[in-house]
Amino acid sequence: MNATLLFDSVLTVLFSLALVGAGGLTLWLLPWSDADRDGTVRAFGTVARHLGEVAGRPRSPFRVAPVAPAR
Repeated sequence: MNATLLFDSVLTVLFSLALVGAGGLTLWLLPWSDADRDGTVRAFGTVARHLGEVAGRPRSPFRVAPVAPAR
């Protein structure tokens, strides 16, 4: 891999992480009530848990529809 491409890739990743972090900080600092903030934290936790469950499921790449029962 050439040095310029590696440098550009590292800068892109760092810039993306900075944007995501700034967005999260902005959401956290919005003037919400404590109940709103707690609800948002709970919602993010639920979404993260759901994504973890979906990512952990075994997949069959060739099965796209349920199998019909045998007669």
